[in-house]
Amino acid sequence: MTWPHPLPQWDYNWVVRQLTGHIYVSCQSVVSAFQTNFIFKRLDAYNNVIHELNFLHAAGDTAVDVIALVPNCPEGQAGFIMPRLQPIVSSQLSVEQKVNVMRQMENLIRTLHQRGIIHCDIKLANFLYDPSDGAVKLCDFGSAVWCNRSRPPYSGSERYYSARRLADQYLTLPMETDDDYYALGWTIWELFTGRIPFSHIENSKEVLQLILNGAKPDLDEIENEEARASIMSYCDIH
Repeated sequence: MTWPHPLPQWDYNWVVRQLTGHIYVSCQSVVSAFQTNFIFKRLDAYNNVIHELNFLHAAGDTAVDVIALVPNCPEGQAGFIMPRLQPIVSSQLSVEQKVNVMRQMENLIRTLHQRGIIHCDIKLANFLYDPSDGAVKLCDFGSAVWCNRSRPPYSGSERYYSARRLADQYLTLPMETDDDYYALGWTIWELFTGRIPFSHIENSKEVLQLILNGAKPDLDEIENEEARASIMSYCDIH
C-alpha cells in the first residue's frame, strides 16, 4: 500500500486496544478517541483516505496534524491518527474569545484558498481548538477540492449553503471559494449564537426551501459589530 506522504504506520489491532469510544460515526467514517490525546479516523475506502491526506498535507498549518497511518483496518479500510483537539463550544467562550476565534477562522479560510484549496464543508464543527496555545485548526477535508480543478459538491452541510448553491438541482455548478465564505458567515453566526442554522427546524426539506426563498442569518441576534460586518459581507446581506 503506497501512501502519499511518509508517515509512521500504527497497527490497527494495537490502536483498537487504546480506544475509549466513538466520537462520530457516519456511513463513510468513524472517529474514535484514544485513552490518551489522540483521535483515530477510519474511512470506508482507501481512496477516501488518500484524498483527505493529500488535502491535509497541502493545507499545512491551517489543518490538524496527521501523526500516523493505520493501513491494516478490516474490510480493506484504512485510517489515520490525529491529535485530540477540542471542539469550539460557544457557551464556554467570552465575547473576546469568540472574536479571537472568528479572526482565526477568517485567516484560515483566506490562507487555505491561497494554497489552492476549497474546503467545501465549512461549519463550526469542522474547526477545532488547541487549548495549549489557543490555535484554531480546520479538520474534515473529505469534501475538499482544488480551486483549479473544482467540481459540483457530492457531500456537504446544506444548512450552510447559499440559495445559489441549492438552486443547482442537477449539480452542474463547480464549488467556488465564495461557497466557503458564505458558509463561514453562517459559522460566525453559529459561534456567536450557539446554534446551528435553522436549529428550530428538523425537516431538511423545509430548511432547504427557506434558504431558496432567501433566508439568511438573523443579524438582530448578533451584538458584536465586527461579527455583524463579517456575516453581512460573507452572506451578502445589505
